[in-house]
Amino acid sequence: MNSILQCFFFVAEFQFDAFIIYSTRDEDWIKKTLLPTLEDKHGLKCCVHYRDFIAGLPFRNNMVDSVYKSRKTVAVVSQSFFDSKYCPHELDFALHRLLEKRDNSLVVIKLDDVDKNKLPKALQKRSYIDYPHLKEKQAWKRNLVKCFEVRGENV
Repeated sequence: MNSILQCFFFVAEFQFDAFIIYSTRDEDWIKKTLLPTLEDKHGLKCCVHYRDFIAGLPFRNNMVDSVYKSRKTVAVVSQSFFDSKYCPHELDFALHRLLEKRDNSLVVIKLDDVDKNKLPKALQKRSYIDYPHLKEKQAWKRNLVKCFEVRGENV
């Protein structure tokens, strides 16, 4: 199969480049910083609940569909993330996909000083973007966008 067809089949498999999981308390950072970086600057198509979940479907169905219809799931973890009613469930679905498909589909951005031990054990030993402790604030953008270049290698 030629490379153009391979690229088409890979891209056609997903509706979104990223499903963003976050607490609504962090929505300001998501809307002003993360989405403009991914969508406006790098042309990635993101799935966020407030605009992309299908009305009338149970939240659980929307969550699972979003995880599996996106190349990556970006979990923006914070103190409020683990207090959220939905974020831990969305993270569980994303972790299930990661372990099931072994496709490096889950990216974690630690937005504040939340204890990384709150993450599921399977994620505690994986690298993540530690936003509050970056010496160079632009590094997180490069590291995040680089994650989208990595395709389908085993965990």
